[in-house]
Amino acid sequence: MSNAIVSLFNSIDVQASSRLSPADLAVCQHQEQLYKEAIELLSGVSVQMKEMFARYKVVNDRFIEYSDGYLDRSNIRYIEDQMQEIRKSHISKICMHFEKKYKVSLDEAVIIRKYKDTPLEKPSYEEIVEEIFVQLGGFTFEEKAVQELKDNCASHIYREPEIKGTRLILNNFIYMDSWEVRISWQSQEKVFALFKALSHFESGRVEWLYQYSSLANNLRDMRAEAYQKHEFGSNQVQAIRFFRNGKTEITFETYEQAQAFKKDYCLKG
Repeated sequence: MSNAIVSLFNSIDVQASSRLSPADLAVCQHQEQLYKEAIELLSGVSVQMKEMFARYKVVNDRFIEYSDGYLDRSNIRYIEDQMQEIRKSHISKICMHFEKKYKVSLDEAVIIRKYKDTPLEKPSYEEIVEEIFVQLGGFTFEEKAVQELKDNCASHIYREPEIKGTRLILNNFIYMDSWEVRISWQSQEKVFALFKALSHFESGRVEWLYQYSSLANNLRDMRAEAYQKHEFGSNQVQAIRFFRNGKTEITFETYEQAQAFKKDYCLKG
């Protein structure tokens, strides 16, 4: 094991970020411990391989180095490449934890590129978390998830919705397959973004409500005719209906609810 690598790891000033919950902190620290152990092990192997290569190194008449033993530079490069891949995985696993738990989108590639040419003891979990908070742009995880949900829904609505009584009407919102009574696969992403927005509008949570996840599965698996009226009878969203001409109609309990949904989830910026 490389004493230099161990020393570098131990020199990092590790301070638990006050912005992390105890559960998130535990996950980050666990991943960093696994990362340290893997890098320390492979670093030691790399040092031993280089020492062995040096012992059996031969220079031919064209001044090209090669080994008279069974290890060559390609074996050493493979170990070094593996350490770089492990660093990428370390960053990815921490990002994926927050993406999965809080339903946010993070660009792990930005962090990977930033630390590509740094010593292998970097980034620490605190440095990764700091980069994540930069990507949140001042929002909390919960706030970022809600903002992304609203932006995603609005991004699929190209014409300002109409409101007629308690009905919110999205014109030219979807396409129906001409040969089947189903929403085309190109439009499914739009419909699912709308369902997520309606779920949040009703519950205040980023997770789908059962009625929407169930309907999404039925539409995806063709267990429901898309153009029929799907009634929910909830306190806010009463029903949703898709039409063959691409129109989508959402019936709310009140006009004010239709207005609020339009304002918060259907208009860009």
